[in-house]
Amino acid sequence: MASTAGVAFTINHIAAVVIPVIFGLVWLVSPSAVFLMGAAMVVVSLILARNIPLNPDQGNEVLIGKVETC
Repeated sequence: MASTAGVAFTINHIAAVVIPVIFGLVWLVSPSAVFLMGAAMVVVSLILARNIPLNPDQGNEVLIGKVETC
């Protein structure tokens, strides 16, 4: 469990450092593009959050995109 949390914290930290740097560079070119990119991130996040079922269980982790195993 600890190694899983460590990986999750590392990925989160990388994203928390890289995304603002990228958005800052985009801001120098087009400030409105930063807001459009942020809105796109919100839409993707909403879609992914809505894909979680009310009662997730083994084999029922997502609503759309289930992979059947043989």
